[in-house]
Amino acid sequence: MISKIIFSLSTLSGVGLFLMLTQTSPNKVGPLGILILFTMVYLVFLGVISFFLYGSYRVFSIAVVYFRKGQPVVQKEVKTPGFFLKYSAALAFAPISLIAKQSTGGVGIFEILLLTIIEIIAIIYISKR
Repeated sequence: MISKIIFSLSTLSGVGLFLMLTQTSPNKVGPLGILILFTMVYLVFLGVISFFLYGSYRVFSIAVVYFRKGQPVVQKEVKTPGFFLKYSAALAFAPISLIAKQSTGGVGIFEILLLTIIEIIAIIYISKR
């Protein structure tokens, strides 16, 4: 169920983002429109990253089953799309923060390194919970 909600929100945000970028300008929409734009970009990245993480998990789990045909199977915990939503929520923050930093100045190696450290800390925190 959560995967359908993520897919629907991501698709609707993608359509809204396309319409907003082609039909309006930043002067017309104002601060609330820019906030909505950042929210839609976040939701699009949330859906794309969640789909990528869950899809790669499924591909690798099918490959493991295929290549271990004669060996005893070790039963592992099955991961749901909700599990990957936690990680994709943290990872979808990175493009938004890069766009925000680009609008206030410039993105250099220091900013990218700092964002990478923040993302690593977020992923470690999520994995420990």
